[in-house]
Amino acid sequence: MSAEAAELRRAYQRGYNAGKRRLDKEMRAEREQAQARALWDNAVLASTPYFLACQGWTIGEKRVSTTDDRANLACSYANAVLKYARRWAP
Repeated sequence: MSAEAAELRRAYQRGYNAGKRRLDKEMRAEREQAQARALWDNAVLASTPYFLACQGWTIGEKRVSTTDDRANLACSYANAVLKYARRWAP
């Protein structure tokens, strides 16, 4: 094999490896995003019955009385869970 052919093969291999690393990085990011979304969804679903049953709660001066208020509490809880999970993720 000539020197030019060997250099061409090495250049092709470097490009192939760079594309593979980029694809692996993108797939890892998509997988982490899907896992975070699943955790958030599970936290909302798990906490919603609790927040729907709350009685006499207030946020500042405003009473928690509507379903929207309770749903916002469940979403806030899910956000806190996700933030905590990201902080302690390996």
